[in-house]
Amino acid sequence: MRGRLKFLWQFLTAYRTTGALTPSSRRLAEALVRPLSARDGQPIRVLEAGPGTGAVTEAIVPHLRAGDRLTLYEVNPAFAEHLRRRFESDPRLAPARDRVRIVEDTVERCDERDYDHAVCGIPFTNFPADLVRRILGAMWERLRPGGTLSYFEYWGLRRVAGIAARRETRERVREVARVTDDFHRRFGAQREIVVWNMPPAVAHTLRKP
Repeated sequence: MRGRLKFLWQFLTAYRTTGALTPSSRRLAEALVRPLSARDGQPIRVLEAGPGTGAVTEAIVPHLRAGDRLTLYEVNPAFAEHLRRRFESDPRLAPARDRVRIVEDTVERCDERDYDHAVCGIPFTNFPADLVRRILGAMWERLRPGGTLSYFEYWGLRRVAGIAARRETRERVREVARVTDDFHRRFGAQREIVVWNMPPAVAHTLRKP
């Protein structure tokens, strides 16, 4: 509950670096991290962008084993500090604290490459298309060949925005859709609809050739 209140407060006071009203549900988080369950026994490196209060991070941590590394890029200072405290004291995250690096910055400035998995908790349809293009490109470039990229969009938002939203919102949603659809055409994507999320969402997973 504390995490949800923190998320709501940041939505109200720092929307530009939050973008979502509530954290991802457990089922959406599980859909986003599903690629982590397919591994060959070798250590893996995971990149998460926009972890917020750690809803998806909680789903990543059980997949981590000795030698694995998780890097979190969170641009919102309040969320970054919240995550640091959670890795120190929350029994769901504390077991992995020695394998985690929290970076208070945008993922476009990530200083490492050859990640096995990249997971994005940023609701793309709430942000400008140019920013979405930069985030997707940055995460894709930092994957090793064969690595996976997972992200989500709110299910049905394109249609709702096309009917009920203001003109600038409709245009932004259309531009973001063009960016993500182009990514899917070039690289292919698997999709999983998660009804039990608020609002319902679609998890997309792409594998780098």
